[in-house]
Amino acid sequence: MIAFKSALETTQEAVSLVCEQTGVTGQTSTIGMADPLAITGLILQVIETAGQVYRYCKEVQNADNEIRELFGELFALKAVLEQMSREKQGPLDIQDPKSAQAISSESFRHALLSANGVLKDILDDLMKRHIKGKSFIKQLGWPGKKEKLQDSIVQLERLKSYFILVMVNENSAMDKEVLSSINYLTDLGTLMRQDSQKDLRQKIREWICPFDVEVSHRKARSVCQAGTGSWFIDGPFQRWFRGQEESRLLYLEGKSGSGKTVLCSTAIEEARKATQSTDYSLALFTYCSFQLSASQKLIHVLGALLAQLSDRFPQTLDVLEPDFRKKSLPSPNTLLQILRSHARELKRLYIFVDAVNESDECEDILSTLLTLAESEYQIHVMVTSTAASVTLSKDDLLRAQMKPSSNQNDIQDFVNAQLETRPSLRYLPPHTKRDITSVLITKANGM
Repeated sequence: MIAFKSALETTQEAVSLVCEQTGVTGQTSTIGMADPLAITGLILQVIETAGQVYRYCKEVQNADNEIRELFGELFALKAVLEQMSREKQGPLDIQDPKSAQAISSESFRHALLSANGVLKDILDDLMKRHIKGKSFIKQLGWPGKKEKLQDSIVQLERLKSYFILVMVNENSAMDKEVLSSINYLTDLGTLMRQDSQKDLRQKIREWICPFDVEVSHRKARSVCQAGTGSWFIDGPFQRWFRGQEESRLLYLEGKSGSGKTVLCSTAIEEARKATQSTDYSLALFTYCSFQLSASQKLIHVLGALLAQLSDRFPQTLDVLEPDFRKKSLPSPNTLLQILRSHARELKRLYIFVDAVNESDECEDILSTLLTLAESEYQIHVMVTSTAASVTLSKDDLLRAQMKPSSNQNDIQDFVNAQLETRPSLRYLPPHTKRDITSVLITKANGM
């Protein structure tokens, strides 16, 4: 708290100094002759203070991203004004009267005054929170509402761009290397802001989808025997995938242990292969698991789909930022509308949800998925379950059942593969292998 108080006092002195040197007594004051060096001094002071404030703000939840954005803009603005100060003091000031005219123009003075005003607003906000105490600062964050800080950052960015234009347009003798260096430094602010937005989006992604769907997918693929599931992939799945059926909701039903999850993973892989090289179609998926309670919730089922959708459309998650900052999960309907809004940007969207029966919210999940499948957009949905749905009627879906006869060839292929690859079984007599295969197929009963 002492370090923070020192930072405020240091910055207050800097503001007072620049006001004295420029003749500014407030935001409505005017200045006779704009002195870039004075503003540079202010920026140097504020940059130093920003480091102290940054350390302080680590105690404030969700403040780091905004601090980094502001720090980037201050750093870039400082670099630009330092160069202008050097140019004003050098021989170019004499050789190029346009440069001197630009720096002493009314618009330039106004820009300097605006920069001072923005920085003073931020300082005032800090001081108010300091007066109210450390606990108050922790509670509200820094500096004030996020919208206010973002507005300050945008203003600083615009002022920075204006100062660059003054140098480029009015000082034709500027060294190209110097200009290149300035451009590099000013780009750092943009890069920091982009990194900040990327970090925030990742946090939102993990918030709405607190599990890794790829882990579940890899687990299912690891037990898949190559060549199995052709009865489904070459039949009901292909008709559904190509849009040859009236219903866009494919419902794969089978008893527990019959291999639905593995078959669903195969269908996902087929859809991925078909859509990965196109910009107009996309495959999204999730697995409901009794081992992951979050995966069984409707809000996180939709969240998992949105998280993957954000890989194609990064801005997808931005609309959820206010809810994220309030730590209030959005409603399922909100996520549903986001999915639908982005589906219109695609020719086809394929959604896979495995084992909906494992969720206590099974019927709500199915009802929501049916809403997507029946929308005006080309959204195709596949679900797997152990039993027929109470919510869905026969007319709502394309039904595929896993029967013992359906899996018989798959079981035979799996057993044959084990007999040929396991060292302890590989050298058994052919008739023994046939007997083993026959017994296992009979006992398996489609499992």
